[in-house]
Amino acid sequence: GRDPRMGASEAGRYFFGRSVERARLQAWVRDGGVRVLVGLPGVGKTELTYQLEPVAGVAVLRVGLGSAGIEALAPLARAAGTASTTPLVLAAALRAHGGRFILEGAEAAPAEVAALLEAAHDLGLAPAGLLVVARVVPPMTTPPPLLRLAALDELEATALVEHLAARIGMTVTEPAVLARRGGGVPGRLRALLLGTPVGPDDDPVARLIEAVP
Repeated sequence: GRDPRMGASEAGRYFFGRSVERARLQAWVRDGGVRVLVGLPGVGKTELTYQLEPVAGVAVLRVGLGSAGIEALAPLARAAGTASTTPLVLAAALRAHGGRFILEGAEAAPAEVAALLEAAHDLGLAPAGLLVVARVVPPMTTPPPLLRLAALDELEATALVEHLAARIGMTVTEPAVLARRGGGVPGRLRALLLGTPVGPDDDPVARLIEAVP
């Protein structure tokens, strides 16, 4: 994920590459519909969503689900005139609003998020949009279009290390070695470059296993 110390403008400054994925997400902003962005913890999913360019007349709203699950969307339902927060009602409220909603923290309530995605898919959300950011694909019968954000290959990871080092004015004598140590995961590469301790809790594979419902 995005470094919590890093604001949206800083995320843009340090972001590098992912041109194909950025183009696909930008098309979602333009056209709406339902999408799921999936990838390892630290691979840059949240940071990627901060690279979206504004589109005239389109509101992009970010919602962190947390322990509330899809109840975090309750204010949207109330604005539509109902106290109900069933997946179908929330999907209808999303469509009525017409904006593009980015839902983060799907792993906190995978079954609820899957039900919301199913309802949005069945209802036909466009021209509104729903993008769910998740570590694993929510347990759906019919998953919507997926955008999988993979770890960087060695060349990409090396280029990212060089890019980050240049941005912060640091000299890295063996960027390829650091790139291999980071396993192609941008969050881990940044931590290694900055000298931030990387413990078991920061292992993307371990955190991914924990996220599996």
